[in-house]
Amino acid sequence: MRHGAEKGEQSHPCLCFNLRQAARQVAAFYDAHLAKAGLSQAQFALLAEIAAGGGLPISEVAERLGLDPSTLSRTLRPLETGGLLEIVTDAKNRRQRLVRLTGEGRGRLREGVQAWQAAQAAAAAAIPEGLVLALLEGSGRLPAVATQRKMKPLKGAAA
Repeated sequence: MRHGAEKGEQSHPCLCFNLRQAARQVAAFYDAHLAKAGLSQAQFALLAEIAAGGGLPISEVAERLGLDPSTLSRTLRPLETGGLLEIVTDAKNRRQRLVRLTGEGRGRLREGVQAWQAAQAAAAAAIPEGLVLALLEGSGRLPAVATQRKMKPLKGAAA
């Protein structure tokens, strides 16, 4: 909201602009909670995805998270350097690299889950569930609208 705007008044008429602002606020909220575990929300999501899949090919992790490989590499690097995950050559396919959590990474993920649960509970108390569901339902319709208008769909979005 801009300075001087009345409660409930949008600071900008563009839906995209306002949703991006809201997304940044939500991300900062989760980042503040996850900082207690030494993680950002992006790192937490990455560790959780890797843990759920066991040792995954890097390309599959990127696809699951809807990231391009260069963005994923930038996120993986500090986690690998910090000893939370390791990147190894696949014994079955030596051309493929797998990413998996280390013992320290599993421990950090457990800490992150506790911080994430606290963030979820606090967010649920602050934002009415119906509003969240309506937003998710509405935004989920956008890929179909883009397809109908022959627009390029977003990477990772269901059509």
